[in-house]
Amino acid sequence: MGFFEHDDTPNNRPMRSMMIRRRLAPGAVALVLAATLAACGDSDSSSDTTSASSPTTAAQTQTETTAASNGVADKSADEVLAASLAAAKSASAMHVAGESDGTTIDLSLVKGEGASGSIAQGTNRFELLTVGDEIYLRGSDEFYRSLGGEAVVRLLAGKWLKVSAGDRQFGSFAAFTDMDKLLTEALRPEGTIEKGEVETVDGTEVVPLTNGREGTLYVAATGDPFPVKITPGGARRGEIVFDGWNEPVELTAPTDAIDIEELSRAAG
Repeated sequence: MGFFEHDDTPNNRPMRSMMIRRRLAPGAVALVLAATLAACGDSDSSSDTTSASSPTTAAQTQTETTAASNGVADKSADEVLAASLAAAKSASAMHVAGESDGTTIDLSLVKGEGASGSIAQGTNRFELLTVGDEIYLRGSDEFYRSLGGEAVVRLLAGKWLKVSAGDRQFGSFAAFTDMDKLLTEALRPEGTIEKGEVETVDGTEVVPLTNGREGTLYVAATGDPFPVKITPGGARRGEIVFDGWNEPVELTAPTDAIDIEELSRAAG
């Protein structure tokens, strides 16, 4: 899949594919969740906001206005896409956020280490944290209620759940929060892509790459050719924004998480 291509396989229904794996005493559940790239973003974008809203001097404005082209405007569509993927994968960290088909995702990822953020569909929301080989989830009351009713809400409200990234039923989450894998999936469109003329998106000069009705990827035309934004094609709404390149992200595992496997064994 790529850009905003719609894929309704089990690995692409983040909220709709929630199910109960096994009931535990007293009514607790082990979760089976499948994740997709619906959007990506920095769970803490304060540095970006501050930068954008801070007063700028005339010299700074002139520098931004006359920023040198990185050359992608002169490349073919496939070459622009390859350059953008290479630049993104060379970064140490990134932030990806946005909304698609009612699902909102906000994630900060560190290459080779993990990710932190949240996924939501209406009031059905959960925080997602991966640190090394461990995955942690903390859901809203509605999230836990959808898994097992009020008993589960009473047992798990406000608590982190811990699962292994090696668990076959949670493997999709491990891939979803893997920076390299996420970028490969996001920037791998199906079919032919066409390059448009340089334009400005959110204050950044970009080269648009359009994949038919599936959507458009905007690649920075100055500085590093990082992906800037993806917008859907056709009647679909939403957008995915990429930023926070190489900015520090703190990943700290919660010390009081409930281990789903231990809970399952105790229920026996």
